[in-house]
Amino acid sequence: MNPTIPLLSFRNLIRQRRKNLLLGAAIAFGTMTLIVATSFVAGITDTLFNRVIVYMTGHIELNMSENGSQYYSVHRRPELMKQLIERHITGIKEIREGVAVFGRGIGNGKSDNILMVGVPEKNNSLFTQYDVVNGDLDTFNNRDIRNPIVISESKARYLRLKVGDTLRVRLRTINGQQQSVIMNVVAIVKSTNMFLEMASYARLTDLKTMLGYQQSESGSLQIILENPSTARRQADRLHRALTSPPAWIQGSIQSAPVWVSSFKSDVSAVASLNSKIKVVDGNHALTKKTVLVGRAFAIDHGITVGSQVTITYPLFRSNTTASLDVVVTGLFEPRDDEIPQSVILIHPEIFFGAYYAHLPRLTSSSAPIIPCLSGLLVPEWILQDRSHTSEELKKKNQDLGRLKLKNAVLDVRTMEETASNVLTFDAALRTITYSAVALLFVIILIGIVNSLRMNIRERTREIGTMRAIGMQPRDIVNLFLYESLFLAVFSTMSGYILAIGVMRILSLIPIVTTTPIGIFLVNHHLYFLTRWDTVIINISLISFIVILTTYFPARAAAKLECVAALSHSEG
Repeated sequence: MNPTIPLLSFRNLIRQRRKNLLLGAAIAFGTMTLIVATSFVAGITDTLFNRVIVYMTGHIELNMSENGSQYYSVHRRPELMKQLIERHITGIKEIREGVAVFGRGIGNGKSDNILMVGVPEKNNSLFTQYDVVNGDLDTFNNRDIRNPIVISESKARYLRLKVGDTLRVRLRTINGQQQSVIMNVVAIVKSTNMFLEMASYARLTDLKTMLGYQQSESGSLQIILENPSTARRQADRLHRALTSPPAWIQGSIQSAPVWVSSFKSDVSAVASLNSKIKVVDGNHALTKKTVLVGRAFAIDHGITVGSQVTITYPLFRSNTTASLDVVVTGLFEPRDDEIPQSVILIHPEIFFGAYYAHLPRLTSSSAPIIPCLSGLLVPEWILQDRSHTSEELKKKNQDLGRLKLKNAVLDVRTMEETASNVLTFDAALRTITYSAVALLFVIILIGIVNSLRMNIRERTREIGTMRAIGMQPRDIVNLFLYESLFLAVFSTMSGYILAIGVMRILSLIPIVTTTPIGIFLVNHHLYFLTRWDTVIINISLISFIVILTTYFPARAAAKLECVAALSHSEG
């Protein structure tokens, strides 16, 4: 290529500055519109993902329920689950305990429903989403204050509360008991986000005690990711890795070691169990009261059908022991030598009543492995199938309630199921915004295309002159392409600078509202998130369209004969 072509193109651009200035302004305006719109949508997405969903459910949530209830999530051994999470999930920003409760708050002459959320004392980053109206958030961590609560301004106004007042809350514990607690209002805050305005906050340790959790136990485990878009893929991978071994209680009867487990009570499992063991004395039917002891073990320890025996076992994270009193309903002989005589089989209703009330010390490393009973003994928890929509999740929970399972049920969820309404709203708004911008951009683009085509058409005689002095068609095409390239680069960069200025001005305008638009605001201002990759793509796209628009009319004009080009007239 002739090295003088870029220089000539630049000089032509300056020579026709009035026309190119108008054309460049149109390109700059289109660029500005595109960048402002994409930054606004990116800001909305960032706000919903990192300022709403992340505090509601996390990006991935592990919910474990007991007794078929979805009211509370209870992880009895959360540290083991966290180890599995860290092994199979990448890009973890934080694993947070989700402990919350709906209750009835009674203020000064008024009452209302209230949502209390547990906040760790050492990590109060959630409070950065609030403006303090009254009180001091530092007192939230003061251990001298019993049951401090941070309450929203709207809730405080309705309940007629002020800092220093007490709030009585009626709630239900994880064991189903009704309880009344007294909270001390230490701060009244106003959220920068309407979703967070619904919640009030108690210390996590206090809330656990109120609800009946051990401090070593946890509610749902909420995983915060560096990249939320990977949530579904990573949740599926974690789901595939989760398996639960049979639940065992390692204890003793009359100082003799025993292993206690429970059999699955469905018809097919009971039929299979009867093929593995033979009840030789007592009730042969497997009922809710069934307690089966090996015949040889029973003879050695003077146990007969109808005997009440006490199984003593050490507790998890404790040096104390618990006891389980049962009445023997039958003696069995194994049909397979793999089944030890020290194994005791009891119905799930009896087993899990003791197992979760007094969690046994974890001894899975030394628990008996009995292949012939594989699939017949109840696991510590049941893993639910993955649901991919909120409708599937709702149906799954309804089915779970009807089953009334005694062992815990584990469900792996993502924000796409638990916060689907928020995501749907975000997707709808993005669609509307992008459609409006696309329409405006197309209108601007049509004007740019017509201007470029007319510009080349008006310069047909100039092209003929250049052909007459020996310039080749390829050089003429390159000349116009370079002009378009320079014009596109200068205009899009100007559009980017203009977009930064417009976004800066718009973000300075305070917006105080109680309407749903409030979820898109940060500190009562519009929030724009400019991503460099998106800006580069937008600028490259506009530049490519400008160059492509120039290429075809320039090539057609360059192919004209010199005489035809020189005699060309616009009339």
